[in-house]
Amino acid sequence: MSSQSFRQIIGLAPSTATITDSTLIIVDAQNEYAQGLLRVQEVDQSRKVIADLLSRYRYMAHVCVSTTARTGAELGYDVLVVRDGVSDRAIPGVEANVLVDVALKEVTDAFGTVIASGEIKGVIYPVIFLYLYIQDLI
Repeated sequence: MSSQSFRQIIGLAPSTATITDSTLIIVDAQNEYAQGLLRVQEVDQSRKVIADLLSRYRYMAHVCVSTTARTGAELGYDVLVVRDGVSDRAIPGVEANVLVDVALKEVTDAFGTVIASGEIKGVIYPVIFLYLYIQDLI
């Protein structure tokens, strides 16, 4: 008899995911694992996969990003938001670009620092991870 996973034992079918019914969470994509004492194998390949997945999942400045920044600040994190990595949709009465500008100005005013991706030295994955990790906490 072949062994079964816990999910199989309790009758749960394998999960499936599409970008319309799932949330992307990148776990622990930090430079310590890419370049530090805890270096893992195949970093370049996993970064390509992470970048591809990230390019297919999106978020909104006035909901996800601003809430994440506020919550991160409340939890004591030094919050950085990458301006050129944030977008939004138009809502009634406000164009998307205006909404992004206002949401990020609110973040800058009280909750964190807004920077351009070009201002980050090295690889940007730790900043992306910080955003997604804090998002997972709320």
